Amino acid sequence: MLIYSKNKQAEIVVGKRSLPPNTVPFDQPAELGYHCPVCKYDNKDLEDERLNWGEYNSFLWCEVCNKDYPSALCMPDIDRAIEVYLISIEDAIEIKKQKIELILDNKMDEIRNSSEKYIKAHP
Repeated sequence: MLIYSKNKQAEIVVGKRSLPPNTVPFDQPAELGYHCPVCKYDNKDLEDERLNWGEYNSFLWCEVCNKDYPSALCMPDIDRAIEVYLISIEDAIEIKKQKIELILDNKMDEIRNSSEKYIKAHP
């Protein structure tokens, strides 16, 4: 039984990838030009189908070395790798903002509810 790589730091920093049930990504990493940075796929002209979308946002998972890699490390074209890296950072920031907004909204709801209860209890 294969035990998948786990990266707690990646989970904290970029979060787990969440897709709606039964969602299949349109393009696989190989179709987008990604290659494992460690396995050194011999034929760069062919698609490296050993990479899969990782369980963490902006990460890819290699089934051969059983590791999660930031997608920018899997892009042989350095200019494209920089672009992928920057987009990944923007995405991580946006995810964190959404989580903070959700927490703040929940806290504001709690404050409103307790204020309303207090006002009703003390007319």
